[in-house]
Amino acid sequence: MMDDADHMVQRGLEAHRGGKLQEAAQCYQAALERRPDHLDAAFLLGKLAADCGQPAAALPLLRQCLAARPDLPPIHCELAKALYGAGAVSEAVDRYHDYVAKRLPRYLEPNQGSRDPRHIVFAGTDPRMRHALMARGLRDLGYRVTLVYRKEPNFPLDQFFSDWSRFDTAEDGWMQAFLHKPLCYHLFMIWGDDFAPGLAQAKPGPVVVDLYDSLAGLYYNAGIEGPLMQLAALKAADGWVCRDLKTVASLKVCRLDWRKPRLWFPEYLTSLPPARPPASGPVTVVSVGDLRLQPDPQGHDHYAIAKLLMGAGVHLHIFPSPVFQGASFEEIAAKHQGFLSIDGERCHLHPYVPFTQLTDQLSQFDLALSVLPEFLFGTGPKDLNPILFPGSGSSRLTDYMAAGLPVIMNRELVMQRFMARHYGLPAIEADILLKPDLGARLAALRDQRPDPGHCGRFLLERQRGRLADFYARVAARGQSR
Repeated sequence: MMDDADHMVQRGLEAHRGGKLQEAAQCYQAALERRPDHLDAAFLLGKLAADCGQPAAALPLLRQCLAARPDLPPIHCELAKALYGAGAVSEAVDRYHDYVAKRLPRYLEPNQGSRDPRHIVFAGTDPRMRHALMARGLRDLGYRVTLVYRKEPNFPLDQFFSDWSRFDTAEDGWMQAFLHKPLCYHLFMIWGDDFAPGLAQAKPGPVVVDLYDSLAGLYYNAGIEGPLMQLAALKAADGWVCRDLKTVASLKVCRLDWRKPRLWFPEYLTSLPPARPPASGPVTVVSVGDLRLQPDPQGHDHYAIAKLLMGAGVHLHIFPSPVFQGASFEEIAAKHQGFLSIDGERCHLHPYVPFTQLTDQLSQFDLALSVLPEFLFGTGPKDLNPILFPGSGSSRLTDYMAAGLPVIMNRELVMQRFMARHYGLPAIEADILLKPDLGARLAALRDQRPDPGHCGRFLLERQRGRLADFYARVAARGQSR
C-alpha cells in the first residue's frame, strides 16, 4: 500500500511533468521528511536539482541512492551528469562508464582466447573515405580488414575491405562485432550515436577510437550526456586516430592519458588538389559559411572586411550557410541590403548551394577568406586558446586547401596555419587586409600552388606505412591492461 511519502512522490511527479518544478521539489522534500530512506524521492529530487543547475544539492541525494541501489543504471547516469555539472569531470566519466556497462547486454563479454594478429575490424555508423584508405593500406600489408557498419558508404566496399556486414540497431552491431577476435577494433564515432561509444566501453578487445566527430559536441550546447558518452569512450580506448591538430589538442583539454598510441591521419590526405590554370583578370576571393554581414557599430565585422577587399578592386564571392537553404537570391539580398550596397559590381552574394555541389567550384577562385574580424581589428578575447578555437568566417578550411586555394587567415588561429603548412600553401595573415596596395599584394599571392611533396598521396603513403606498427602498439597496450 502507498503511504503518505508515496503519495507525496506521486504528487511531485505530476507537478514535475507539468513543469511546476518548485512544487515538485517541495513534494519530494516532504516525502523525504516522512521517510528519509525513500529511494524514489531522493532520486527525483537529486535529478531535479541537477537539471536546474544545482549539482551541489543533487550530489548528496544521488550518492545516497547509489549506496542503496548500485545496481540501477539510471542512478549512475544522473550522478555522472551531476558530477559533470560540478566540474568533477574525471569522476563523472568513470560513473558514466559504469552506467553504460550496466546497460550493455550480458552477451557482450570480452572475447577471450587467442586473436588473429593479421585481422582488424573497423566498426561504426558512417564509414568515410579516410577509413577506406586505411583499410586498403592494411590489406596491402597483408591484413584481413572487416567492416561492421550502419550507413551505406559512397564507395565500393570490395575495393577496400576484405569482408563486411551491415547492422540496423546498436545491439545488432555489437553482436556482429563480438563475433570476431581481431588484433584490435578500429571504432569511428559520430556525435550523438551510441554504437561506437558502447562498443568502446564493452571492450571486446584492444580498441582504437577514431576522433573524426567524437569531440564536436564538447564545444557546443549539446547537453551533458553527449559529452559524457564521448569522453567515457575516449578514456576506454587503447589508442587514438586523430584527424587534425584540434582533435589532438582536445585530448589535452580532456586530460586523457597521453601515453596511449596515436596516429595522425588527416581527412585531407585522401586527395591531391586539382590543377588550376594560370590566374588572370581581377582577383577573386571566396568565403563559404556563416558571416556577420550586418554592419557592426564598431566596424568589427565581415562587412568591414568586405569594404577593404572591394575597395582594392577585389571581387568577393559569398556562399551563405545552410540557414539560407531554399531561400531565393532576392530573399538573401533583402536580408543583407546594407552589405550588398557596398559595391554591386564586385560583391557577389550567391544563393545557398549544398556544399557537396559547391566543392568542385572552389578551384575557380583565386583565394579563400577565413578571418575572425575581432582579431583583425584587435578586439578578440584575450583568454582564447588559439589551438582549440574552431571559428572563422567559414568552417570549410580543409575544403579550401583541398581545392588548392591559399587562405587568408588570422595569425592567432594556430590550427589553420598548421594545416596550411602541411598543404605547402602560404599562410596569408589577415593583417594583409589592412596594408596598402592590397590588390597588388593579393594578385601576387594568388598564383601560389600547393606543393605536392607536402600533401595528398605523398603523406598518405607515409601514414599508411605506419599503420601496422600503430595497431601492434595498440594491441600490446590493450592486452596488458
